[in-house]
Amino acid sequence: MAWRYYEQSCIFNYDTEAVINAVMLAAVQMGLNLKNDDRAANRAEFSTGISLTSWGQTVETGWEVLPDGKIRVNVKSTSVYCLELASKSKNRNNVVEFVNALNSLLPQK
Repeated sequence: MAWRYYEQSCIFNYDTEAVINAVMLAAVQMGLNLKNDDRAANRAEFSTGISLTSWGQTVETGWEVLPDGKIRVNVKSTSVYCLELASKSKNRNNVVEFVNALNSLLPQK
């Protein structure tokens, strides 16, 4: 695992539109700000705000349709300022919270 970022992938047995809606809703639930929504490129980018311990993080999401029709979603959190002492744990927490939100919005079929 890198110091500056953390990422994780998950697979869902839902159609693309349901997954995109869940990605957007998960970001809203986490209080993330939308930076870029590029559905043609199968990606959306969000940001956290700055706090007393962090200059913030960028949370990138990307999705792709697998050959079996399922959707793989990749979630990556990157620190804005690479020398933050808390960046490793904040990035991990962002990704885990995002994936947990997706799992609750898109339960396994």
